[in-house]
Amino acid sequence: MDHVGDLTGTTATIGISTDMSIGTYPQHASDVWGTIPFPNITADYDRYVTADITSPARNIAGFDDYANIVAVAERLSERGYSDGDIQGILGENLLRVFERVWGG
Repeated sequence: MDHVGDLTGTTATIGISTDMSIGTYPQHASDVWGTIPFPNITADYDRYVTADITSPARNIAGFDDYANIVAVAERLSERGYSDGDIQGILGENLLRVFERVWGG
């Protein structure tokens, strides 16, 4: 985050999220969104990441639960990021981009 902030001159260009459910999605027989039009589209990804959503191999060491985002916020604060910077990085910047792209 320091590097991107240094390159762009602002933390307003940084946004992260966990995108985790840690196994809370119910198992289902088929994709509820329908048939994937390009069935091999994830082949490269699948070679490196297990399809088992509960596998520790799908997580970064020390970041295996969405609740660990609190530690990210604490580390950013310790590195001197302001509360506003942290709020932006942890979601508000993404919301701003989504609003600009999709309107609302």
